[in-house]
Amino acid sequence: MNNKEFADIVAQTCYEHYEKLPKTGKPRNGKEWTLLAAILITFDSENDLSRRKPHIIALATGSKCLGAKDLSPDGNIVNDSHAEILTRRAFLRYLYHQIKLLLEGKQSTILSFDEKGFTLKSNLKFHLFISHTPCGDASIFLKDSNIPDNLTNCLKDFQKRKCETSDIEPLYSKKLRSEVENNNSSIKIEDVNVEGSTSDDNVKSKIDIYRTGAKCVTDGLQDPKGEGINYHILGRLRTKPGRGNPTLSMSCSDKIAKWNVCGLQGALISHFLCKPIYLSTIIIGRCPFSREALYEAIVERTNNLNLQSGNYYKSVPILLQSNLLFKYSRQRLESEFNAVMPSPSAVIWTDVSNKPLEVAVNGLRQGVTIKCQKKPIARLSICKKELFQQFISILKNLTSHKLNQQMRNKELITYYDYKMAAKEYQNCWTSLKCQCFNDWTNKPKELLSFVADE
Repeated sequence: MNNKEFADIVAQTCYEHYEKLPKTGKPRNGKEWTLLAAILITFDSENDLSRRKPHIIALATGSKCLGAKDLSPDGNIVNDSHAEILTRRAFLRYLYHQIKLLLEGKQSTILSFDEKGFTLKSNLKFHLFISHTPCGDASIFLKDSNIPDNLTNCLKDFQKRKCETSDIEPLYSKKLRSEVENNNSSIKIEDVNVEGSTSDDNVKSKIDIYRTGAKCVTDGLQDPKGEGINYHILGRLRTKPGRGNPTLSMSCSDKIAKWNVCGLQGALISHFLCKPIYLSTIIIGRCPFSREALYEAIVERTNNLNLQSGNYYKSVPILLQSNLLFKYSRQRLESEFNAVMPSPSAVIWTDVSNKPLEVAVNGLRQGVTIKCQKKPIARLSICKKELFQQFISILKNLTSHKLNQQMRNKELITYYDYKMAAKEYQNCWTSLKCQCFNDWTNKPKELLSFVADE
């Protein structure tokens, strides 16, 4: 089995699993689209793809995000409902479930446990599937079909030219110059003399890029939003568009870049795990795609990172694309129907024994009345509050373990307290922010200062 075959097997596994789920929460046929993401596991040797049998442990759909004005200080609402983010939160729920199995004397699929803590089993690999290129920098690249034939030689000449660079590269600068020969690049038209053209604008009108809805963070340079290739700049952190007001949620490209350094497990679960969890592979479904753009968005932006934390490092996952198209993709639906819109709901599935399937709308359980929105019944199992409850429950069960003693020796009360107490994780995250992502939008402390239910 080669990489391409593996990518198709992963995509097919995800699509078939989604099709078997109930209709509730799925897009209306011919009227709505959505995004799908999943985290899968395989047990294999370092380079042997032939033994991979991908198993889904978390899957979600969704494309919505709450604005800053809609966020809750109680941790009871899921802010970001993009499929990738919901899937990763479902993965956290799966990890808590696996930890509890071990504490109950049962077998875990992925973990072992001893006096040092919880350790991943050997030869275990994690794979992220996304039906569409993640929003943010990974979605910004040249539309190959828009490269005029008479520009080919000029582009190759331009590739060899020395251009000024800065900390923030415009789209036509460093990022894609190296890809010109593969027609996956964009150019600085002002520096190219195209024979027969009467003006720069005339040339620009012939070249366009794929765009992202994610917006540059407020401080610093902004997208010029000019014509064609001059619409975006690259290298900027971005936040997702919200429902009527700006969001505090970073783009999926930015968040995946963070996972590649800080791990998928986050701060709280890092208290229990001996080492962070990294992705081995990222697979994108059939859609407009540039491997170079994805690599530079989630890996290359952290090239200058110097980490001092022993267990943390910069992971470089294998990047693949499947040839299989998601049935409910925007690309497919817009090509077949005149008017389609994003689905307002999200489906979340986790490989756990108790209530594995949930449907979300606006960050809460679907069907919850306004009167009940602040009650526990309205919470999704993957919201901050519920995951924090799982964390506290596990901590209490570690009565004789050194992890429990270490935590009890500190005055930790709130969700924020426990997150900040994960020193090695926080050191890694601080290094990443200071060295690479210093404009990262942080949520106010008051949104993270809730406590677990008694």
